[in-house]
Amino acid sequence: MSDTDITLALTRLGIKENEARFYLELVKRPELTAGELHRLTGVNRPRTYAILTEMLGRGLVRERLAEKHRHYSAIPPLQLLERAEKELEQQKKSARETYGVLEELFSQGRDEEHGADRVQVLHNKEQINRSFLRLIREAREEILCFNRTPYSAGDPGFHEEQQKTSESCVARGVRFRTLNMMEPDQLPWLYPGIRQMLAMGIRDIRVVDDLPVKMFVFDRRRVMLALPVVPGQPSGDFSMVVLEDPGFATACIMLFESVWARALGLEEWERQSGFVIPRENGKEPGAVTHINLSRSRV
Repeated sequence: MSDTDITLALTRLGIKENEARFYLELVKRPELTAGELHRLTGVNRPRTYAILTEMLGRGLVRERLAEKHRHYSAIPPLQLLERAEKELEQQKKSARETYGVLEELFSQGRDEEHGADRVQVLHNKEQINRSFLRLIREAREEILCFNRTPYSAGDPGFHEEQQKTSESCVARGVRFRTLNMMEPDQLPWLYPGIRQMLAMGIRDIRVVDDLPVKMFVFDRRRVMLALPVVPGQPSGDFSMVVLEDPGFATACIMLFESVWARALGLEEWERQSGFVIPRENGKEPGAVTHINLSRSRV
């Protein structure tokens, strides 16, 4: 395989493109400095340091300090394979449990006379957005969020209405807990969205590299869940299902708490990744931002 083929294969396994390029260079040598990686890959120095920091946080490389220089070496590929297999098995287990319960409800929905009242399938963005706002308005205690693609974003009017509805929800004492999958191509608008959540008073925000599903749980009894995107279908075209069943909601909460326990707090993720959200009083001392936050799409 060529270097390009290997890099592409690594990205398909969930490793970001520049991380894959760095890892490939490190695999070929005992160790390299940030400057050497900069020269080998052509990635600018500030971005090189940010990528290495993120790779350290994800356990892809080791760091050694010698003679005032930091040297980086690759974690052995077989170790990464073993770790990936364990993570994949855990994701498969979570998916089997979640969709197994969903299948039971699906069957019940066809057996029970009023099953349609408990399971609702939404096939377009307008239906999804309208139902999402209704569920937020009707929430009384807690909303759990798995934020990841696919998103139904695009209508500025919906974003404004969603913000007002969420602010009203927080004001009446509803607790939001959000897990955010930080996908690089979503960061230019996801970052401002997180900033708005902070401004609204939402503090229970954590970050993960991957989420198995897009999901929301309302008051421990209602679940809004994205259905898998059909291969070959545009990523913006997707369906969601709304279920009202405390048993299924409990299974989803167990999945949420499992991921929450290993997720990073927002400040810890910022420190490890090198990305920082500007606060209301300006940038934090020494903060480095790597994207243009003015491109807000909330």
